[in-house]
Amino acid sequence: ISCGESGGGGQVRSAAGAALASVCVETEGKRRAWDASAAHELTRLLADPNPPVVLFAVRGLGMLAEHRRNLLSTPQDGEYRQALEPALVLLRGIMASPDRTLARSARDTADLIQWRP
Repeated sequence: ISCGESGGGGQVRSAAGAALASVCVETEGKRRAWDASAAHELTRLLADPNPPVVLFAVRGLGMLAEHRRNLLSTPQDGEYRQALEPALVLLRGIMASPDRTLARSARDTADLIQWRP
């Protein structure tokens, strides 16, 4: 999965993020998105200048993090943690956004990534 470069084409990246988020609603979609390295691509999009792109990336990462909760204490847990934790630095910056929806979504996604039983 590649959502393109961050310069120009914000509508295309926004649509790609929305499509990925819709696929990730189902458990099988989350697994397939994970297998296609969606976490890496979504983390890259957290730095996009287009707020709708960032929001879809945040929410997509949240869905992948939610899927990860089902794999805690399994051999795959370390792989998920390594892939999702780089997003935390960017999410912390997004939490300070004046856009309350974006800030709240970033906080919720960071909480999901850091959640431990």
